[in-house]
Amino acid sequence: MRRNKGITLIALVITIIVLLILAAVSIATLTGENGILTQANKAKNQTVIAREKEEMNLAYMSAKSKKNIITAEDLNEELKNNGVKANATGEEEKIKVRFEETKHEYIIEENGTVTQEIVKSTITIAKPEQNDPEKPNGGEIYEDANGDKVPIPSGFTYKEGTVQDGLVVTCDNDGSEFVWVPVQKVVAEDEKSAIETKKGTATIKIEPANNEIKIKNITNITEENIEKINETTYKVKENGQYKFEITDGEGSKTDYTVTVSGIKVIENKAMAVIQSDGNYRGLLYNFEGTTSSVIEGCTTTSDSYREPFYLLGEYWDEASTNKNYFTDSSLKEEYKNMIKSVEKYKGFYVGRYETSYNGNVVKSVKDVEPMSGATDDNQKWYGMYNKQKQYANKNSLDSVIYSSTIWGSQYDAMMNWMLTNQLERDRVITVTPGHDVIQTGGTPTDVINRIYDLGGNLFEWTLEACETAYRTVRGGSFNGGTFSPCHRAGVDPNDKGTGRGTRLAIYIL
Repeated sequence: MRRNKGITLIALVITIIVLLILAAVSIATLTGENGILTQANKAKNQTVIAREKEEMNLAYMSAKSKKNIITAEDLNEELKNNGVKANATGEEEKIKVRFEETKHEYIIEENGTVTQEIVKSTITIAKPEQNDPEKPNGGEIYEDANGDKVPIPSGFTYKEGTVQDGLVVTCDNDGSEFVWVPVQKVVAEDEKSAIETKKGTATIKIEPANNEIKIKNITNITEENIEKINETTYKVKENGQYKFEITDGEGSKTDYTVTVSGIKVIENKAMAVIQSDGNYRGLLYNFEGTTSSVIEGCTTTSDSYREPFYLLGEYWDEASTNKNYFTDSSLKEEYKNMIKSVEKYKGFYVGRYETSYNGNVVKSVKDVEPMSGATDDNQKWYGMYNKQKQYANKNSLDSVIYSSTIWGSQYDAMMNWMLTNQLERDRVITVTPGHDVIQTGGTPTDVINRIYDLGGNLFEWTLEACETAYRTVRGGSFNGGTFSPCHRAGVDPNDKGTGRGTRLAIYIL
């Protein structure tokens, strides 16, 4: 019988399988995460990084020996002299160096510390949540350069500015100028809930510094005030430093710190509280430093500053002397309608200048004498109130806007808005020296958020009441000593006084 000495098919298959297993093991040993080739590449890369850091250190020390403060231009000169192909950019506190061949990027701190930049971050700041105004009938919604929206009624045209620093509109008919006062929180339940704090947020997005770098993992080290959106994106609600541990594609770990600044915190301060009968009482504020607080009792008592209020005191009784102007119920209705409008449109307009009275018409324009009781008995408080109330009708705008003497809570809303402007807020409580009566807008320094004449020319009558017999004046005056724009005092409304004028306010119907 003949014997077959060749290899069997089964043995051949087994041999091939064994060889494949050995090959896989060998490949893993060479190229796996901890493989020989991978480790060799890591060692090579670390050697390159060490060399580049040394080249930067040499260039930095050489530049430092010549001058105390090093700029990117100084470092570029030294790198070029040393034959290093790299480019430095940035400010003296933090200079970035990028190597042409490896595309590696590094940061040199002001103290000479060198760190490799393997990732970069993009920070996007979101403003505190705001409610958009409704569009007025026949008017438009104007969006300013910061994305803030303002309702502009029919018959008015945008002139200049933003909501933040004062957005000005012009009346098409008479050229009067008005500034928008934004109000986000209009009505509160009571005095204690008048102030509402809202914060913005920031989004941090972490990416590779260049296309040569791969990010394997990002670990958030800062646990508080941070929310993970996805593997590379985080949301934070507080300014500060946020730390991450970055693992690159080669397994190297680096601590990375992102500094967030610019998150805004705003206080929305209400203008009124609603009462059981459906009417409103105004919230009025004391101003101290760069803050304000509600005047205690302004919505509940009868012996403080308050509004709306019908004077019934021993010195002046509006029910018997001024029936032609308003009644107790009509005054409350005026205030209620104003608050409803501010709620709907998220703000109101005030005259850019103190009110003037020329040609039997009131205006808010520059370079004219402000209206006062100096020459006309009809220009006492009640006369000024009546004339400003007629402004809308005389400009054929009574179907679009309602015009009035400014309410005390409107004046305080204007002051509170000005406090949010970091560049101007100190001026709200800054005492302004008195001066002779000059034309409106005549003092270039007497302006906050594009609104003039707050520290002078004249004390400005408002609809706010004081005790039971007085109306309230606000701001400063040429003959009343030195006062700040937020100053208030009660005065007999029948006193015409040479140092008292007023300011128009309009709200959208």
